[in-house]
Amino acid sequence: GFSHLHLVRPREFSIDKALVTGRWAEELIRGAQMYDSLTDALSQMHDVIGFSSHSRPHRGEPIPLPDWVSEQNAAGWQPHTALLFGREDTGLPNEAIEQCRRLVRIPSSAECPAFNLAQSALLGMYELSRLDWEKMPRRAQESPNWNQYSQLDRLCVEVMNASGFHHSGEGDPTATAVKNMFRRIQ
Repeated sequence: GFSHLHLVRPREFSIDKALVTGRWAEELIRGAQMYDSLTDALSQMHDVIGFSSHSRPHRGEPIPLPDWVSEQNAAGWQPHTALLFGREDTGLPNEAIEQCRRLVRIPSSAECPAFNLAQSALLGMYELSRLDWEKMPRRAQESPNWNQYSQLDRLCVEVMNASGFHHSGEGDPTATAVKNMFRRIQ
C-alpha cells in the first residue's frame, strides 16, 4: 500500500541490487526519487515522522510505535506523510530530527536497543498496513507542507534575533523549541 520511495543521498544505492532483494516492488524501486538534500525531499510533505530509538534534548522520549499507530487510527492519516529513517550506523542526525513533528521508537530489548534500517522500515510500514484505511477518518484540513514550515522557521528565527528574544548561534535551544512547537500543533 505504500507507493512512494524518496531517498536522500543514498550510499552505494544500486537499482539492480534493490530489484533482486525487493521482489514484487519493481514499480516502487524504479520510481524512487533521489534528492541531494533532506529539505528538498520534504518540501511538499505535510507531515514528517522520524523513527529513532534515542530521546533528544528538548524533544522528549519518542512515542512507541504501537501507540503512534493507535493515534493514527483515531485521528486519521495526514496525506503526504514522510516516514523518516536514518542510516544503520548513525541513525537520524540532529538536523533530520529537527524536521520531524513526532519521533517514533520501535520497542526492543535493552540488549538490542535498535533495529537495522530494513527491519525498521518493514516494522513501521507493516504496523501501518494493518490499519483499516477505508474506515479511518481523513483529517478535515490539510496541514502546511514542509516548505511552508521552513519559511515559518526562517521568519521566526529572524524575529527572535531582531528582538533579542534568544541568542543566535550554537547551543541556544530556543529556536529549535519554537520550530518543534509549530510542527507539533500543525
